[in-house]
Amino acid sequence: MAVAPRNRFRTAAAIAVAAALGIGYTVRRNSNRLRDNELVQQRARTGTATPVTATNPPNLYVSVDRSGGGI
Repeated sequence: MAVAPRNRFRTAAAIAVAAALGIGYTVRRNSNRLRDNELVQQRARTGTATPVTATNPPNLYVSVDRSGGGI
């Protein structure tokens, strides 16, 4: 069995690094969105919410209890 050329290893490494960076960026972006959403909800509960404007649209996300209990 022949050994793969170095270029294949470099290509595979570059693909792996690019995939890891893409996944990390996506996870970070989603966690930031969730955190910001929770902060908006917390401010809304405490009465320190910012007014709804064109640059600050209303937050329509509703937190759901995921404990598994039914009605």
